[in-house]
Amino acid sequence: MEAPDGQRQMITLGLLGLGGNRPVTNRCRDGQRRSGLARMLLLLIVLAMTGCASMGPGTVTKDRFDYTAAVGDSWKTQMLLNLVKIRYGDAPVFLDIGQIVAARSLLSNVSATGTLFQFFSGPVPNAVTGSAALTAGTAYADTPTVTYAPLAGERFARQLMAPLPPAAILNVIQAGFPVDAVFRFGVQSVNGIDNRRVLLQQVKPADPQFYALLKELRLIQGSGDIGARSQRTDKEETLNLVLRPKPSAVVERAFLNVVSLLGLDPATREFRVVYGAVATGDKEIAIQSRSILEILTDLSAYIAVPEAHVAERRVGPTPEADQGPEGPIPRYGLEEPLLVHHVHLHFRGDGEQGSPARPDDPDAMRCLTTRPVLLTIGMTLVLSLGSAFPAPWASAQPSLPIKIGYLSGPDWLMFAARDLKTFEQEGLSPTYVRFEAGMPLIAAAESQSIDVSAVGIVPFVLGISQGVDWAMIGLLEGAYGEGLVARRDSGIDTPADLKGKRIGYYRGSVAHYGILMVLREFGIRVDQVTLLHMSPPEQLAALAKKEIDAAMVWEPWMHRMVRDAGARVIAREGELGIHMAVGGYSVRRDWLRDNREAVVRFLRGLLRAYDALRKDERVAISAGAREMGISDEWAEAIYAYTPPSNMHLWADPRYRQSLAKGSSLDRRLGYLGAFLFDEKLIPKRVDLRNALDASVIAEALKTWKPGQ
Repeated sequence: MEAPDGQRQMITLGLLGLGGNRPVTNRCRDGQRRSGLARMLLLLIVLAMTGCASMGPGTVTKDRFDYTAAVGDSWKTQMLLNLVKIRYGDAPVFLDIGQIVAARSLLSNVSATGTLFQFFSGPVPNAVTGSAALTAGTAYADTPTVTYAPLAGERFARQLMAPLPPAAILNVIQAGFPVDAVFRFGVQSVNGIDNRRVLLQQVKPADPQFYALLKELRLIQGSGDIGARSQRTDKEETLNLVLRPKPSAVVERAFLNVVSLLGLDPATREFRVVYGAVATGDKEIAIQSRSILEILTDLSAYIAVPEAHVAERRVGPTPEADQGPEGPIPRYGLEEPLLVHHVHLHFRGDGEQGSPARPDDPDAMRCLTTRPVLLTIGMTLVLSLGSAFPAPWASAQPSLPIKIGYLSGPDWLMFAARDLKTFEQEGLSPTYVRFEAGMPLIAAAESQSIDVSAVGIVPFVLGISQGVDWAMIGLLEGAYGEGLVARRDSGIDTPADLKGKRIGYYRGSVAHYGILMVLREFGIRVDQVTLLHMSPPEQLAALAKKEIDAAMVWEPWMHRMVRDAGARVIAREGELGIHMAVGGYSVRRDWLRDNREAVVRFLRGLLRAYDALRKDERVAISAGAREMGISDEWAEAIYAYTPPSNMHLWADPRYRQSLAKGSSLDRRLGYLGAFLFDEKLIPKRVDLRNALDASVIAEALKTWKPGQ
């Protein structure tokens, strides 16, 4: 349709590039169309290439191999550096890589717009003008995050200084590693036959029989005629080495040589394997295994050092090779020392310490041939990993029944263990019984209706005074989970304002002890207040109806009173210096004696839960919120005041919440018994000197490894 004079027609084009802003006549219209088409095609090609490009899948292979190589190289460098440190008497330092998160993003965008104007009349008839705009952008981000965890303190002692279980040694051998190599650096002695010992200033050679034993064991291993068998009785689990029937004459001869060397019964084909230095009979093989630190110390002794360092007494001389039945024992096949280029450490004591080693440096330390050293180090890593897993027969243990009584308070460990099913993982079949206060729980324990009682310290002592012969084998922190709550209009701003007030409490509970201690602390006699015995739900209702002015109670009732009764927290017991609001897991002594394995498994189930909470406390917070009927926000606030105590220190007398004899809790427990008798809360004095039992947690911790 033709437009009137002077009128223009406007067409807006997207994704079109037009050059300039000049008029276009009929004579050049065809050329412009061809040029515009070419530009459009070029632009579409660029956009298509941008849209199809993807950096995601293409980076997976490269990133995975690059990070694998980097982690592997850094681990080997760290291990070799620590070997050098041990050789010079320095302390090894291990820094584990906890997590690697590599995030990449690529954002590309291209946009183009164009506008075309056509004038049908005017100074230039049928003139066309246009404008175009093209924008493009690319944003790239590479944000790798690496977390490190130093191996130190208790974790260092447990992972590096604890001897490897004999089961781990046999697992590695069964995985295909040569038995002579595994025994040479992983075992200190077999039935009293000593491997070489690396002491602080000297090296004691191995017994000649040790290398003769390894030669025969290697022959037997190569034949495949020897294996392991697990056996479980009602009392214990055992691991046996078994020689298959009718071996070849060569293997039979090697077997008889092993039997002769170890002093075993030649007529027996199955031998029990135990940890120890000396066997107790001719049907037992006692393996005294080394720790990872001992393995590294032995390996470091093969590092050849400069003679100048030896002369300066900075390091001991490189020991001579051991003498075996066929001559000198090769140093893991590493007779020719080579410079280890990636151990960037000098022991000169000058400014060049820490600079890279040079092949022509006469003072640079020399180490063993790299490849065999790393092979040996790799075997050490396999051993350390093998010891972190339970033996194959451990998972076949039958489930033991256990009845657990608990209170409705913040028992984070038990809640997490229940939800994570860590008790089941330790071979228990738990039944849970909930109580609202300590006195009913005492009655259940006395009637043997429950096996384990999660009870406060005051009900625990009251139970002993009533004839319940039980012992506390675990701990619950609670000093900040119990306190004084008052109505906002009660006129109570501090505990000193309690005189003449009506106070709710539960008789025989930790809160009962707490309110008496608060009154004594602030010089208020019991006859100057009105103490009303009522359960926590009754206290909540009484506060709401203004029948009482305050309540001494524990969580979650403190939070419920704040929410539902318009109350406020005046003070928590821990803030007042009262630290007896602690509870614990208690068992009857006769049941502990007959079911000790079940109690150890119970504590190991709690250890699993505790280690999980150290990584993510939300597990306990969510479980506690459901159990106590409160929101996650409330549970998180309570958790912040009363986190679980450190289970790994329950047997340490220096720890405030410790079960050990002479600990702070042990002393306070004696004071608590005297106080309860003076206040006539118990009819007679009770002997609490052996009320705490740290032996069970010590037994559970003995073989415990984090993350198990």
